[in-house]
This record gives sequence, C-alpha cells and structure tokens, in this order.
Amino acid sequence: VKEQVVERVPNVFDYDELTKYGFSHLVTPIMDLKGGRRAVYDLMDMEPPPLAGPPPKKTAPELVIDRTGKEDKARYTGLKMGQVLDDSAMAEALDRANKKAKEGKELRPKLMEEEYVPPFAEKRNTGPKLTPDWTPERLDEYAKAQGRAQAWARRAKLGEFVKDPFETLDLPAGIR
Repeated sequence: VKEQVVERVPNVFDYDELTKYGFSHLVTPIMDLKGGRRAVYDLMDMEPPPLAGPPPKKTAPELVIDRTGKEDKARYTGLKMGQVLDDSAMAEALDRANKKAKEGKELRPKLMEEEYVPPFAEKRNTGPKLTPDWTPERLDEYAKAQGRAQAWARRAKLGEFVKDPFETLDLPAGIR
C-alpha cells in the first residue's frame, strides 16, 4: 500500500491550530464574528490563506478475478511439477526451483487476488491530526469539579453544614 501523507502549512486562525496551542477560548468568539476566521485575518491586516477545495474523491479499484487464466499469467493450467513423468524434465524443473529459492525470488508469480488491496484499507489521514484524551474543554471541566470539591471542603471545615453544634470533623484518636 502506497503511503499517502497530506501536508499543508497550518493556518494561524484554524480552529484546530488554536485548540492545539491552548487558545480554544478564542474559537467561539471568532466563530461568532461575522465572517469567522476570514474576518479575523482582515482585522489583523494579514493576508488570508487560499481556500482549500474539497478533498479528492476516493475511488476503489475494480476487482476482476480471472478464473480462466486469460489475463492472469500466474494461473497456469498445464502440467504441474508432480505430474511430470519424464525424470530429466522433473530434474530440470527442480533445479530451476532450487536456484530461484536460493536467490530469494518468488517460485511462482502472484495471482491477481493476492495483489488486490481492499479499498480504503490503509488508515492514514482519516481523522483529525490531534485527538487527545484531555482536550482543553475536558481540562476546564475537571478543574471546575476540583474547585467545587475544594470549596465544599472549605465550607464544611468552617461549619456551614453543621446542624448539631457538638458535631466536629475531627475524630478523637481512640475512635480512629
């Protein structure tokens, strides 16, 4: 399978680039602007990058299985090595096979079905460049949850949730 890599220079105000470098808080205001990121290029007196067209359509090669051997030269319908009755012909064929094996060559050509690559089998460039477990939004949610837990603990320590005046958070050493 031929490796296919799509490399292009990232645009400064691409939403993916802003998020990648920790500026995800700017994405929503840029999107809310009339004109989006193209308008931001104008505001910053920068030349906007050229618009990239849609990606090319992927096509799948048509699978043709030649069962008769007319097109596929690997399909040989003649005598096989084990079917040869002449000992000298058999010796020559075995000698040729041994030479090919020593040279590391294929003993027989590959069939068309063996060379067929299923369409879209290679999984390169199928998703976004960056899909981390911890996105900036998830980090913000985690920090807010930690802050809420710490605030609750602080209020509990100050006695905000105490209904019984003799109740304390400190347990005597004997009860621990």
